Amino acid sequence: MNEIILSFKPEFFRALLTGKKHFEYRARIPDEETIAYLYLSAPAKMIVGKMVLGKRNNIQDFLDKRRLKSSSCSNLEQHLNEGAKYFSSIHSLSLLDKPVLLEQAKQLSPTFHPPQGYTYIKNYRELHHFLDCSNFSTFEINSSDSLELLGLFTKDIVKVYKQEIATPVYLKQYI
Repeated sequence: MNEIILSFKPEFFRALLTGKKHFEYRARIPDEETIAYLYLSAPAKMIVGKMVLGKRNNIQDFLDKRRLKSSSCSNLEQHLNEGAKYFSSIHSLSLLDKPVLLEQAKQLSPTFHPPQGYTYIKNYRELHHFLDCSNFSTFEINSSDSLELLGLFTKDIVKVYKQEIATPVYLKQYI
């Protein structure tokens, strides 16, 4: 299974805490199932957890096969227009009991730089080992790969759904 470090803006991370963000939309994402360690960009600058992503789906191919007019399809078209080419289902979210601050990540693996999109964690052996040994709290997100929430935008998820997963104390000031 691929293992990556995936960058998130803190405001987009909030949608994960609702438990209703079932899909991740990206211009680039690995093809196969992936463990994605979550790096929150400025002002947080920390690794806060990980999520398990399903196999990558090509948005255009999905739309071509469906040929349906629905809110999911129009939202997917909008994701496509905004630069996302792929979507992957999110199976689970795991939050670190204690975050790994950027400075700590650089101490563990001096060549570590926060990715713009994602980077493979195998490039940072010491950081990877540290994260493997860290304590996480795990939450199931989308075990059935239901397409019910396909296409929803982060802002809509946060607006419509209540937060189901408690915000870790170390994140309260950022989200």
